[in-house]
Amino acid sequence: MPRFTSEQAAAIRHSAEFTFYSDPGHGWLMVHANNLKAVGLKPKDFSAGGAYLQRRGPIYYLEEDCDAPLFLKAYEAKNGGKPPIEEVYIDDRSIIGLR
Repeated sequence: MPRFTSEQAAAIRHSAEFTFYSDPGHGWLMVHANNLKAVGLKPKDFSAGGAYLQRRGPIYYLEEDCDAPLFLKAYEAKNGGKPPIEEVYIDDRSIIGLR
């Protein structure tokens, strides 16, 4: 499990704002790799088809049915509450481009 100073942990916790993207077919929670580490998760903890690594950086899109709930449960256990989540809905196409 990664170790953070209390200042680092507080910075991650207080800067943690997540975006949930959805389209007519599905939804994904966007999570930075540092936030996965902060709650003790690794990419291999997620389903093979559910955690998608963005090619331009350490951003994961966690599938709404299996992977996002796993992350949210770990976040709540670590931080004592739910994270702030902004919701973005796109009606005409897949915003994530994963399909």
